[in-house]
Amino acid sequence: MWNAENGRSKATIDAYRSDLKGLVAFADEQLGFRDDAQTVATYVTTMRDDWAIRTTNRRITVFTAYGNWLGTSFLADYRKRRPAPGEADTLRGGMSDVAALAHHARREGNVNLMALIALCGMMAMRVGGARSVRAEDIDFDAMTVSYVQKGGHEGLLPIPESAVSLLTPAVERCEAPEDRLVQLSMSACGRSVKRAGRLALMDQDIHTHQLRATKLTHMARNGIDVGVIQNVAGHADPRTTEIYTRSTVEDMRAAINA
Repeated sequence: MWNAENGRSKATIDAYRSDLKGLVAFADEQLGFRDDAQTVATYVTTMRDDWAIRTTNRRITVFTAYGNWLGTSFLADYRKRRPAPGEADTLRGGMSDVAALAHHARREGNVNLMALIALCGMMAMRVGGARSVRAEDIDFDAMTVSYVQKGGHEGLLPIPESAVSLLTPAVERCEAPEDRLVQLSMSACGRSVKRAGRLALMDQDIHTHQLRATKLTHMARNGIDVGVIQNVAGHADPRTTEIYTRSTVEDMRAAINA
């Protein structure tokens, strides 16, 4: 398998050059589609030294270069499944999909996935924030949860009633107050959510951030004040929150036809 040390293996390069789908699956497994400049730059320069990283969306750079080189239409198909620039990357079915994922997690008895869906899909936490939550951070009396926001700041969110049954098994599993509710690595969280999407959402290819994006978009479309959404999301810049409040073509169509 490819890695930074043996990345120039000709057999590995040839295998992925032959099929763009193989490259996409490989990048998904190794990188989880994370826009990590250094990681992706290492990946690209290892595969082909003459590639340049010129855009902020590194994964599209990777796929564009390979797509042009192979003369394949797969990149176009890939782009159809991604949000337009400036649009939030949400689950197709909105909060109904979050509910379906929660039902699937309960049925499987997957405690980590249940907690992840509750924290990210129902409280709009980032995955890193969800992984920071410990048993002692959950207060079912006050119905609040403390967590670590991006940048290391302390955050506090209310717990919705719908999340209690998902969080309780994770809290009960903890043997000490400092034990984490989500006992998975970042990459394992991604794999767990991806697997759930394929099983519970008619083979949708989903990722963890879509849980958070779906909840924030749902709040915006239900008329919640943008300042409140910003506080829930933990955004330092209100312009980031605007991604979730922008009108889509379907929103405008519904307004015009009303």
